[in-house]
Amino acid sequence: MVRPLFALNLLMSLTALAAAFVDAYPSRDRLAFLALAVPYGVALEQLVILRFARYRYPVDDFLLTVADVPLVIGFGWAAILYAGYRTAERLDVSPARRPFFVGLFALHVDVAIDAVAIRAGFWSWTPPGVWFGVPLGNFLGWFLVAALFTAAWVGLRDRIRRPAVRASVSAVAALAGLIAGLQLWTWGATTTPRRVAVLGGLLALSGVVVATDDLSFRPIPRLVGSVPVLYHGFYLALLFGLGIFRTEPVLVAVSLAMLGVTAALHAGRLPSSLVTRTRSRSD
Repeated sequence: MVRPLFALNLLMSLTALAAAFVDAYPSRDRLAFLALAVPYGVALEQLVILRFARYRYPVDDFLLTVADVPLVIGFGWAAILYAGYRTAERLDVSPARRPFFVGLFALHVDVAIDAVAIRAGFWSWTPPGVWFGVPLGNFLGWFLVAALFTAAWVGLRDRIRRPAVRASVSAVAALAGLIAGLQLWTWGATTTPRRVAVLGGLLALSGVVVATDDLSFRPIPRLVGSVPVLYHGFYLALLFGLGIFRTEPVLVAVSLAMLGVTAALHAGRLPSSLVTRTRSRSD
């Protein structure tokens, strides 16, 4: 029997996916991106579980599952990837730099939710990691999942005109890149200092790549903005509703900070220093 908390999670994820769908319609490109991101999300979760065996889902507690993966996870991946890509478009992030932006966008959602999700029983890590029980490799995975799918989608735009075919090839290419990237991480990042250095370096480089682009600051469509807000809001509610804030008050600060990032992006406002730099390059 599905527990109420899991039913609420499914309802929230379906609402986010529906918002993305309404925004995407009737664009064939956007609908293909969104539609293929669902099986992509499910497939990547199944492959990573089978290959690395670091986490598991209590599938009996979820309403809809495929093998070892709840469908709600695929819905979440699709909605978040779509929202990240549409946000990048609205900020005029150049196509070559879009993968870095979407990777960071996805990560800013996961940083706020993963440590809460394991305390709510949605999934579990074995062994626990250094970020409130979450391994650092999880954050590399989130970044790669978003960045690689986006890179393949952008890179194939002029080579494969049919959106559904392009999305399918993008998903396969991204899955191959994800497994390779996580395998290299497993082989090379064998200590916590190395993991911090690799992940921190990748994120810093991505931040520089995005910040030095010729960005604009148009407001994001509300339907797109509702996707990260729904995820942040749901997990903030869990933080307080389940009493997690009492034992892990830092997670409240992290969640509020990431919600602030979402608010800044979707209001069309970024820190004034970044706005000044990008505008001065375009003058």
